Order: sequence, then C-alpha cells, then structure tokens
Amino acid sequence: MMQTEFQYIGEKIVDHRYELTETFNEEVMKVYPENFAETDMPEAEYYKIRADLFKSFGEVLYKDENKVHQEVYEWAELAANRTIEYNVSLTQALRVISFFQPTIWDFFLN
Repeated sequence: MMQTEFQYIGEKIVDHRYELTETFNEEVMKVYPENFAETDMPEAEYYKIRADLFKSFGEVLYKDENKVHQEVYEWAELAANRTIEYNVSLTQALRVISFFQPTIWDFFLN
C-alpha cells in the first residue's frame, strides 16, 4: 500500500515540477529579490536546474534507487559546473535549499 502512495506522490511531483519551480522561484524572490540579478546565470538556467531537482525528488519515491542516484549525481555535477561558470557563490547556491521542502508541502496541502 505505501509503495502505491509513494509512487502517486512521486509522480505528482514529477508531473508538476515546472509549477513547483515557479512557486519555488516566487518564494525565493520574496526573501532574496536580488537572487537572479546578483549572478551571471540566466534565469532560464536556474529554472532548469531547479526543475530537474524537483524531478529527482519525485522519482526517488518510486524509481530504482541506483538509477535515481546516478541521475542526482549527474544533476549535482551539472549544477556545480554551472555555478562555477556563472560565478554563483556557494552562499548564493545553498541559501535557497530550505525552500524546496515547504514548496512541495504547500503544493500537496493547497
């Protein structure tokens, strides 16, 4: 029974990852309005990186663990390369991590 529920939740996250990313970005901008302006990274690049992470958050609930781990590793490598390429500081990259969980919870509660 729990596996079915995890799959349902995971698939919802994957299916709505772009909506979740929009909400995430809106919440980040409320707290850090300079978020996009203070780096060289295009907003579309931030958007893709964040949407891909939401996808991984969903997939880990119902897909093969090893496959998801490999995808997350590749995501992390790409995200790290992009932050270096666009001069995003570690502080700028990490300060938004805390926005992921409430974004997902709010999605399911509203």
